[in-house]
Amino acid sequence: MLEEYDEKKVRRYLRKEAREEGRKEGIAQGINTGMERKLVDLICRKLRKGKGVKAIAEELEEEPEAIERICQAAQEFASDYDSELIAEKLLGE
Repeated sequence: MLEEYDEKKVRRYLRKEAREEGRKEGIAQGINTGMERKLVDLICRKLRKGKGVKAIAEELEEEPEAIERICQAAQEFASDYDSELIAEKLLGE
């Protein structure tokens, strides 16, 4: 037996699917942001110890280009290297 087309039911289903997709995208974005913040924090710790880009990249097993980008942003906050401020700057780009 064929069901009658129920526009309200279809719209509810589509909204539910869209919410689920948005939720998944939000979770993925949150994970990426958290990983970036953690990397910034680790790099700041190493900068406070006086380590250079190459040494940091080797220790963290990251690409030197990625470390360099973060180190350049960190220079504005040199000496205390506030990882929260640096992460905000990088994520705002």
